[in-house]
Amino acid sequence: METVSGKTAASLGRNRVLQNKRIVELDGLRGFAALMVVVSHYVGEPAHGIRAVALGWLGVNIFFVLSGFLIGSIILEQHAQPGFFKRFYLKRAARIVPVYFVVFVLAIFAAGATTGHVWSDHPFSPFVYGSFTTNFFMSFSGADGGTWLKPTWTLAVEEQFYLLLPLLIVFTPRRFLVWVLGALWLGAIGFRIAFAGGNPIAALSLLPCRMDLLLSGVLIALAQRRFDLSRYRMALRIAPLAAAIGLLLVAALTPARYFTLFSGSITSIGIAGFLLAIMHGAPEGARFRAPWLRYFGQISYALYLVHQPVSGLLHGLLLNGAPDVATPAQIAVTILSAGVSVALAAASWRWLESPILGWAGRSVKTRKEPRLEVQGAA
Repeated sequence: METVSGKTAASLGRNRVLQNKRIVELDGLRGFAALMVVVSHYVGEPAHGIRAVALGWLGVNIFFVLSGFLIGSIILEQHAQPGFFKRFYLKRAARIVPVYFVVFVLAIFAAGATTGHVWSDHPFSPFVYGSFTTNFFMSFSGADGGTWLKPTWTLAVEEQFYLLLPLLIVFTPRRFLVWVLGALWLGAIGFRIAFAGGNPIAALSLLPCRMDLLLSGVLIALAQRRFDLSRYRMALRIAPLAAAIGLLLVAALTPARYFTLFSGSITSIGIAGFLLAIMHGAPEGARFRAPWLRYFGQISYALYLVHQPVSGLLHGLLLNGAPDVATPAQIAVTILSAGVSVALAAASWRWLESPILGWAGRSVKTRKEPRLEVQGAA
């Protein structure tokens, strides 16, 4: 495998961002995060699952920081160009909306068609999913919206963030932008403290409570543009380890609620450091250039959306029960669910997402369009 070293390697991340070149390691990291979520839901979280692999929360945190970096890079690059808002929102809608609407409509229909079975789901109304407000209804309605479409709360957080971030960056004076982003990052901790006592679901699912993760990505996108970070590559490589140690200390030495309050902020620092490190040629990035991981990154969005309803339906229809891995039959259906989910995600990318993205790209062509496209969200 080709190696990169010296000053060229150290400046790799900044050069690729500013020259609008695709950072393939981030595609692989996105695929890795998607697989973490699927494995967690399929193997780690069922009643008889293996709790050691229930790391979907970390995969979601990776998605948040990665999305903040990619979207932040695009906005910082394009915000001064004519027609920016129209171009930005059209491309985000083309990327997010079509497959999302197909999946939630079919999932709601499937839940209605299987009403009466103990394994059937009970999603919110179509309005909740169509308005990207799953996180609000989870937080304040007293219902959880079932399992099949529960991952949509993360998409609601991201869509709300995508709606507001361009306005924040465009209308904040440049000299204040870092300070405003930093204050909002700290504000997320304050919001979690405010909600954690009376509404722990809100503390984990509302945008103000999770914006430190997303804003960490925006802050490193800003740092990439303003500074040469090559001299800090070793510190960036150490950041994930330091964050992991911090998480372990918080979990071991403090009451459980402190993990809820501070784990997002701690992991955001570790993930942000890791992103910068691999973009600047850290050897850890080599594993994320693997073609199979990059392919999962490409289909990650649809995979994230379909894997829960597919598993719920197959376990229900074939075994008349909720997803689990306690018996050979349940394990076999879980494996079947994974294969069907990957096949559906691949078909979605080829025949739905890719053509629509191509149309959107042709509709909003500009002189200088970054290729830091978001191919998956959590």
